[in-house]
Amino acid sequence: MSQPPPYAPSHSFVSNSATLANFPGQALDIEFNGIKTTTDAIEANLKLIQRDDGALANQSVSADQLTDDLRLLVGDLTITSQVNASRDAAVASAAAAASSQTAAAGSATSASTSATNAAASATAAQGFVAGLAGSSVSSVAIATGSKSFTAQTGKQWAAGQFVTLSSNANSANYMHGSITSYNSGTGALVVNVLDIGGTGTFADWNIAISGSQGPTGQTGPSGAVGVSGTPSAGQIPSWTSATTLKGTTINGLVKGNGASDPTAATAGTDYVAPGTATAFTKQQSFTLATITDQATLSWDVSGAQKAKVTLGGNRTMGAVTNAVEGTTYSLWVIQDGTGSRTISWTTTGAGSFDFGAGGAPTLTTTLNKADLLTFEAIAIGGTLKLRFSGIMRGFS
Repeated sequence: MSQPPPYAPSHSFVSNSATLANFPGQALDIEFNGIKTTTDAIEANLKLIQRDDGALANQSVSADQLTDDLRLLVGDLTITSQVNASRDAAVASAAAAASSQTAAAGSATSASTSATNAAASATAAQGFVAGLAGSSVSSVAIATGSKSFTAQTGKQWAAGQFVTLSSNANSANYMHGSITSYNSGTGALVVNVLDIGGTGTFADWNIAISGSQGPTGQTGPSGAVGVSGTPSAGQIPSWTSATTLKGTTINGLVKGNGASDPTAATAGTDYVAPGTATAFTKQQSFTLATITDQATLSWDVSGAQKAKVTLGGNRTMGAVTNAVEGTTYSLWVIQDGTGSRTISWTTTGAGSFDFGAGGAPTLTTTLNKADLLTFEAIAIGGTLKLRFSGIMRGFS
């Protein structure tokens, strides 16, 4: 028989590591190079003792064995036994070498099979991922609620999964929600949109599986307050809720400077702080509202703290509306050209009038005369009323 061919690795597995995650390509190459080193040594030694026809190699018996050969020729059984043993050992070594080479080839085949299986797994994983992503050219406006799309068929989508649909042109325009239904045969997809970003109608949707929406985060700090229009000089803007003006520039306001008249505010001015003594000019006067003369007078104090009414007959003053506790309100009651007009005051319920133990004051009834009444809005026993605080009579 001929000498066994030398073993040489036919593939570098380190190249597979670039495409297969966690594949031990470098370790396999090191292992098979070690096998080659061993089999090369075995083959070299085998050629020293065995010819291609399987017989002992010519001149394989060294000079120090010549005496034993001669002894063998003259019938020395000990030498015969030694020679036979050497031959048997040589044959066994040859068989072991052939077996090692066969085992090495088997290992190489197993490694190649493992690489093939790993590549197949990677391909399957890529296919699974592709089954969860898709796109749609349906023209849909960004909004919450039920939205319908036509997507690719054969996707691995199911009702209840959460998806994010984002515009391919600008991912800031998106919708996020849960799948209501998906028909893998037609590609019909219905999504219940719960959260959105951006505005507009788009037809370039990328569709990807995503997680459910997390809990709402903490509310951030309030931003700068905006004012509708630009207040002109002498106007004081008002807001419907507590407001901070820190960091806000408003044209036409004034800054306080103690007892003297305020001066015009400029950029970066600190406006009047609570508790600062400030002198107001006539430009900062309070608005005086006019109450419509009718049988039952209606006084809404939300527009002004000061009001006047000219009586054209005996009237009833209804409960005021929109009073704010702690505020001082004043009312001018003016007699018309006839005079002798009176007011009957509502004294029960929220917004009514309280004149204390002395009762309601007597009004001046002379024609074209006026009285000034003042009230404090105070809640007592849980009921907010305008509590009478004084009257000045007989103005003309």
